[in-house]
Parts: sequence; structure tokens; C-alpha cells
Amino acid sequence: MSFYTELLELLELAAAGLGRLTVSAVDLPAAGRAAGRDADFGSVILSDGSVGLFYAWLDGVEDNPTTGAGVVGRTALDSVHAMIEGATGARAFALGIANAMGQAVFRAAGWRPPAGRDTLSELGLAQGDRIGMVGYFPSLVPRLQALQLPLLVVEKRRELARESGSFAVTTDLARLSGCNKVICTGSVLLNDTVDEVLEHCRQADRVIMVGPSVACLPDPLFQRGCDVVGSTEVIEPALLREHLRCGRRWGGAVRKYRIDAAAYPGTPALVQRIQQAADARLR
Repeated sequence: MSFYTELLELLELAAAGLGRLTVSAVDLPAAGRAAGRDADFGSVILSDGSVGLFYAWLDGVEDNPTTGAGVVGRTALDSVHAMIEGATGARAFALGIANAMGQAVFRAAGWRPPAGRDTLSELGLAQGDRIGMVGYFPSLVPRLQALQLPLLVVEKRRELARESGSFAVTTDLARLSGCNKVICTGSVLLNDTVDEVLEHCRQADRVIMVGPSVACLPDPLFQRGCDVVGSTEVIEPALLREHLRCGRRWGGAVRKYRIDAAAYPGTPALVQRIQQAADARLR
């Protein structure tokens, strides 16, 4: 069963507990992105106020999301079903809605993930580690190179491939099997490589996935070997909308969090809490 299929099953379970959620609004980033950035984020707001972030304006993608008109007013679950296995732009929207539904489950169940930590701290690095990086983290590469640990970066663009001492950029996912610590961006959800990537990481001591676009229900990622998922909770939706429209940094509009596989209650347990609370209100 694919990641997307398992995620859809969880979203169906969540929808049974949350009731009918619709897409209320979609916000896209301001035009004129910062130089050198391959993507900016947009947001999806659901009828209960939950917000999900997604990649927008992807370079080289012909079906870039340019408007949310097609999904506004539709039920969240139906929208995900219709788009999750479609073209890249449609999938981006679907993942944004799935992220918002994940946040809705956390809120309705009264469960809040703990605050996020520094990414390298999450990896628990030590001498002898061999680091794998799926997707390029510009801020982390110099820090890892300063530690003089072998670093393998997996990228889809062949023109970036190169080797220099203990540093390599490759398109060959199979080389991840030689890494014992792996960090992934949320791009693996968008480009439909998540199942293959995590399969090549099965032997790793620690695998983490981070980014604003991995705020979905994390169960399928944990089942595929992720140890920690780090993402972003929108705590001031109105402020975020203003920042997106003006092209500003998100600042106090968001909160970074982490979910440890060993500490996560599981989506079925959270949905059960939601249903028990609903039953109690009816008594």
C-alpha cells in the first residue's frame, strides 16, 4: 500500500470524527520571489480555522498552483481524494489540505506536539556517522561539512551531481543505504518518491523528515521508518495571510514542532478522543 493510500485512509477516519470540513480559503505567496528560491509556500484554511501549508510556484512545473478557486467551498476530504495522485500542482494543493486536516485532528483531540528542536540535534550526530540528505538544505550543508562527516545529498536534478572528498551530490537513491543518519525534506511527498526514499533508509539508525509541508498525519511516515517528523503549526492565521501576501517572513505567525514516533498516540487514538468528547457533549 502506498503512502498516499494510507494517508487517505487516515483522513477518512479523521473526517468521521471531525465532521464535514470544507476549504474556506487558499492564499498564495506574493509575486516576485526571493532570488534563488525554487519554491514558496501557500496556505489552505479549512472551515474550522485549521491551516495547512504547501509548496507553491514550483520552478519547472507546468501546472503550478495559481488559484484556489477550484477547491474553495469543496469538502476537504473530497478535494484530497481528487488531487492527491494527480499532477504535481494538484498534489501540492492536496497535501496542503491534508496538512490542514492533520492540524484539525490535533486541535480537536486536544493534543499539541512539543516544540521543535535544532535539526542537527535531532540527528544526534557522532564521529563515524554517514549523513544522507534528501533534498538540499542550504543552511545545514556548511554546518555538516564543518563537522567533517561524510555527507551524501540526493537531488533529482542531474546537473547538480558532483563528488568532492567526503561530500557528494547524486541522483542515485540506492546510495542512501550507506548512510546511518538521514534527513529528508517534504519534497519527497510532493514528487512521489517518499516510499522509495524511505525504503532505501530502512537500515539507518535515525531518519527525520522536516519542513512546513509535512504537517499531515504522520502515521504512514512512522510506519516507513521515520523516527521524527518536524513541521509547522500556524498559530496566527490572519497574520500569516498578511505575511504571505506581502512576501514577508512568517515570524510569530507560526510555531515549529516535532513529533517523535515513540511518543505519538496515533491517529486512531486521537480520533477516538474526538468522538468521545462529542459523545460527552450529547449526554
